[in-house]
Amino acid sequence: MNINKYTDDDICDIYPNRICDNCGDCLKEEGIDVRAIKIEDIAKNVEENEFLEAEYKKMLEALKEEENSRLEEVNEYEDEGSLEYVDAFDHIEYIDDLDYLEEDFDDATEEVFPGFRRLKKK
Repeated sequence: MNINKYTDDDICDIYPNRICDNCGDCLKEEGIDVRAIKIEDIAKNVEENEFLEAEYKKMLEALKEEENSRLEEVNEYEDEGSLEYVDAFDHIEYIDDLDYLEEDFDDATEEVFPGFRRLKKK
């Protein structure tokens, strides 16, 4: 009688001759992000669970009220007309107009990839 101590579920998916030790490498290959949560306590009875659930709901309500008040403040600010349209093209600085580039632009910069240049360190 041949009774194996390990089943196919106990063998590592990546390394076939290895027993699985829950390293998570197989999950990383499939692009799954492995995270953990810290459980501080487990409710022992229904009453305790109902109390914790009520506290959690109160906390969510408080967060919703805070978010609503923040949104009201933003809406009031916008209604006052204090947000003025600014045209970005009015604030463009062209490279040819920069005074601190003493040398030729191509000599002073390096092209990292097409359309993106970086100043060379001296």
